[in-house]
Amino acid sequence: MSDGVMVAFFLPPDTASKLAVKDGEAAGDLHLTLAFLGKVEGFQVGKDEVADILRVFALKTRPITGHTNGVGRFYNKGEDKDAVVALFDSVKLPKFYQELVGALGELSNGQTHGFTPHITLAYVDKGAPSPIETVPDVEITFTQIVLAWGDERLTFDFSGGDKVTQASGKIIRCGYEIEREVTGDGTYKVLLSTGTPIRQGGYTVNAAGGKFDAFVKNPVVMWAHDYDRPPIGRGLDLSHVESRKLAAHFEFSPQGVNPFADMIHQLWDARFINAASIGFEPIETQQARSRDELSLVDKWELYEFSIVPIPRDREALRLAVDGFDHAEELLRVANVTAPIEPPAKTTVDPQILYDFLRTLKGVYNA
Repeated sequence: MSDGVMVAFFLPPDTASKLAVKDGEAAGDLHLTLAFLGKVEGFQVGKDEVADILRVFALKTRPITGHTNGVGRFYNKGEDKDAVVALFDSVKLPKFYQELVGALGELSNGQTHGFTPHITLAYVDKGAPSPIETVPDVEITFTQIVLAWGDERLTFDFSGGDKVTQASGKIIRCGYEIEREVTGDGTYKVLLSTGTPIRQGGYTVNAAGGKFDAFVKNPVVMWAHDYDRPPIGRGLDLSHVESRKLAAHFEFSPQGVNPFADMIHQLWDARFINAASIGFEPIETQQARSRDELSLVDKWELYEFSIVPIPRDREALRLAVDGFDHAEELLRVANVTAPIEPPAKTTVDPQILYDFLRTLKGVYNA
């Protein structure tokens, strides 16, 4: 019986059978520990919250391939047995590990160094000879990450950013800080930060409390939460950044398929539109106890995110400008202290522009 909380790679059955040692750990239990988080009893958050973090993390992660690289023995101080291990080496594992620790945030207990990838094969008495001297050089590809919660195992397959393709409900529109990045392959990355209180409506959102199943099944990117229009793009993956922020990787619809989406795409590239907003359904809310406090949306489900002209949070818009590559120039323009070159001209169909301005008017009046 196990009473711990652990994030790990468990070995594929065929590989485990090659490495299992007589009188050692059972083949089905062989694993590579990535992070030991603590004990189930009294753990600081619920199982579902940890699962949500790993589910989102797996969406953007590709399989990790490496190979066994010799035998080691860990002399555990204060323990009556030593661990005999197979060492594991992978070029991509150090970066993966750092990203995982970042996604787990405070739950990882600051595990940022001292990570020696290994697979424990057996425990032996101190001073006793090791049951093996070598292990076969076996290539291993890990295609999923596992949350071991006591004796329960929750598995999350790596989708590697593969393109995944709404659900109904009362949707709240909420604008947040956005940091944008052009990847160079026609796709974009945005950072949606829920750290800033939303004064309009008197609430704030716990970013770690998000659920994303509905969005993953139908990852639509909308214009200004207008559900009467077709989507203007689709999400490619989601990920937690710095444990309390939510990042999205997305693309606009193919050129020529949706003229309105083409126009928004051009305005986005030219930085005339600089904000995003998420639509979600609250699941659990803690009401404010006084006028000086904000209600907290503790659990919520993401349904879509939208490209918008202005997010609900004024500070978010300002922070968004600060995050741009050309923030300095934009701020100078705002202060009328220095001219800059105008952006390249774009050709937009007059009817599309009229529709855009009409939609924009509706957003401002909402």
